[in-house]
Amino acid sequence: MPVSDSLTDCLGNTYTVVKMSPTGFCVYHALSYCSTENQWSYATIIDDCINVFSNIHELFLLRTNFGACNDYSRTVEDYAAFMRAAVERVQCGLPVTDEDAWAEDGTFCAIALLYDIAICVYSSENQQWSVFNETARSGYIYLLSSSDHFDVLEGSDGTAPVIPKAANMHGVGRHSIGASDDVWQCLQQL
Repeated sequence: MPVSDSLTDCLGNTYTVVKMSPTGFCVYHALSYCSTENQWSYATIIDDCINVFSNIHELFLLRTNFGACNDYSRTVEDYAAFMRAAVERVQCGLPVTDEDAWAEDGTFCAIALLYDIAICVYSSENQQWSVFNETARSGYIYLLSSSDHFDVLEGSDGTAPVIPKAANMHGVGRHSIGASDDVWQCLQQL
């Protein structure tokens, strides 16, 4: 089990912070931990994102820096090769230093939509919550963003996390994409 601390959010709710490895893939580690209770399945999360970006190209172009770079001339295939090289770096014990490999809005949208979960992110710097896929039907996960790093938030004392009463919504949900639940099920890796 990773090292943990506690955090009190802007609404006075207390959470346990589960520390993720600082490899440059901390969001992927966190998403893996939330899915499997093991942060080392991060490559599967990356593959899930690539799969979603391949099928929802606008998400890749509009919500990733890699896709929006160079007048949209980079492809999902370019991104897949780039991310595979970054995964190899992490597997060799080296950190990912290229910011284009770091997770961003597109990552949160892809995973939230794919698994129909709400991803709630608390920014310790801005002291505010953001939510991806607020209409999710299959649960939610909580992440902590602090100084270019992400960790997992869990309820304190073994209780479920408190759902934030006020949050910035990203306006992304399965209803806005127009794909059936069967299509999403086919795209899932885990």
